[in-house]
Amino acid sequence: MAAEEEPQEAAGAVATADATDQRAKPGEIIAKVNPILRGWLGYFRDSYPTGLSGPDGWLRRRLRALLRKREKRPGHGLSEADSRRWPNRWFAAQGLFSLEHGSRAYS
Repeated sequence: MAAEEEPQEAAGAVATADATDQRAKPGEIIAKVNPILRGWLGYFRDSYPTGLSGPDGWLRRRLRALLRKREKRPGHGLSEADSRRWPNRWFAAQGLFSLEHGSRAYS
């Protein structure tokens, strides 16, 4: 699996989950994305852990953008206000698997 393909696969999973049910709860979308993340961790398990923070951050930004869209707010989920509203710990509480930490916990 090429590194460039990783975000596209996650994007497809998030888009598919959102398109099939416009009102799917974040936990339901996360449940569909988690098996993909676990597969990536298995594939890249010997990588340096901080190298996996990029896809983690990208996915959280994509999920924040989806949450903003549902609230009919413009933007892409990149603002500090979004990070305060939906912090990393909020995603962990929803069950999002962390590639960098190899678990559902964020430090």
